[in-house]
Amino acid sequence: MSQKERSLLWKQVLSARPDPRDIRNTMHLSVFSQGGMSSPAEGMHMIESQMEDITILEIKGKAPHLQAVALPLRSNEILWLCIQLHGKTVFPNGVSSYADKVLSFITNPSSYSLTLAEDRQWVLFFGLSGTSRLQLLAELPSLRQAYEKQQKNILQAVSISYLERQIIEGLCKKALGPFNALYQTGVAIGKLFDNYTFQLTKARALSTEELLIQTYHRALAYVQEHYLSEGLTRDKIAEELGVSPRNLTRAFEGRDKGLKATILIARLYKGRELLQTQHALSIEEISRMLHFWDSKHFAVQYKKCFHRSPREDRKEGMPLIKKLIDKKR
Repeated sequence: MSQKERSLLWKQVLSARPDPRDIRNTMHLSVFSQGGMSSPAEGMHMIESQMEDITILEIKGKAPHLQAVALPLRSNEILWLCIQLHGKTVFPNGVSSYADKVLSFITNPSSYSLTLAEDRQWVLFFGLSGTSRLQLLAELPSLRQAYEKQQKNILQAVSISYLERQIIEGLCKKALGPFNALYQTGVAIGKLFDNYTFQLTKARALSTEELLIQTYHRALAYVQEHYLSEGLTRDKIAEELGVSPRNLTRAFEGRDKGLKATILIARLYKGRELLQTQHALSIEEISRMLHFWDSKHFAVQYKKCFHRSPREDRKEGMPLIKKLIDKKR
């Protein structure tokens, strides 16, 4: 069986498994009794709630393909805060929001559709219109000035902080009745925008060195999550992180390992795990799964890293496999 056939079979097995949990019950906004539940696509769930001039929206699930989602409209502008917990969202002007990021944008009273990537998605939108929008911009002059300096009605994305996660979790753990939901939600949104504005101002003040350090740690996290993906190149990672390939390379300068070596090491450690625990897979199959040219290339790199050949590590793992099989019996 070819690697492509194995991969296709594995995806079919995973998709056929029933979800052990109801995703809707794990959504933050499920506590809002006035929220309306819908399903924009198979496997996707959306909760929308409107309270006077506050609009909140949550989307969660696994998009089977690129999925367009239209944001709610009001008779005037809406000031939004987008909190991307998982996945990737593409805005009409081409700007993308990635996992663990928060950004602000403004929509006019016209159709405004976002595109969700084919991936596991979880994103929250908090919107203010009317008097609440004007009041917030008056209280946060740095946010108002940031919008005055740009033309696209969308601001820079910053990393989600621990404080923002606390605010969201705190809001969604409250007993929100019909009388206090508006007040509690308004307070939470004000705190979220205030923290975003603080981070936005701080991000502009970061030195080049600090930005490179930040890029380095984001790249490490991305490699750890996607090292099994084919075509994991410098340009691909730079695009996903929203940085230039040159700055991504600079972020690894002076480190013990460059970007290519970091990807290689992650794949070799996975190979070691598979050798010792998945005896049914041949060395050739493992090398293909990890995107090495062939088993010889895999063996050469493996020995450089672990100072022993793949076959030697496989022999060492045999007693462990036998022990696990005996336990199951």
